[in-house]
Amino acid sequence: MLEFRDLTQMDAVFALAATRGPDVESIHSEVYSKVQDAKFALYRDFPDEVRDSHAARRAVE
Repeated sequence: MLEFRDLTQMDAVFALAATRGPDVESIHSEVYSKVQDAKFALYRDFPDEVRDSHAARRAVE
């Protein structure tokens, strides 16, 4: 479970994660590989405007 002080904090965290920059991507991949039976209930526009679309490809290469 993720808990936040308020929606501003949640939005700031999601904005950082959405960049999928090199530092974020390595952590995201490690955590996501351990997720099982996840249920999501948050709607957001996707992809985020701040996302580095090339970072995910570079991480895989």
